[in-house]
Amino acid sequence: MYPKLHRILFLDDDIVVQKDLTWLWKIDMDGKVNGAVKTCFGSFHRYAPYMNFSHPLIEAKFNPKVCAWGYGMNFFDLDAWRRKKCAEEYHYWQNLNENRTIWKLGTLPPGLITFYSTTKPH
Repeated sequence: MYPKLHRILFLDDDIVVQKDLTWLWKIDMDGKVNGAVKTCFGSFHRYAPYMNFSHPLIEAKFNPKVCAWGYGMNFFDLDAWRRKKCAEEYHYWQNLNENRTIWKLGTLPPGLITFYSTTKPH
């Protein structure tokens, strides 16, 4: 994916940019793939509601109390993405969820799964 690019900013279609975002390129990602905005407030936006924690693979690998992050503005380090094989990880989980027993709908759950340990919250 974009072999000549090192970083990319992903903005959802409902995001309104109101100031210069070039400072994002100076962020030290600490080897993480995804820079994202934490969206936890109390029990809101934890991993628990997004996936089936009675599924043995989910129960064994993820913590339901971990803070989720917004998927509307993400800063991706594509070099780290390639090293950590994130596309392959995403497709692996998509294939496992073919019968929708891991999560029901949406793009946030597979993103949360793929970038579980590779997100730097801001």
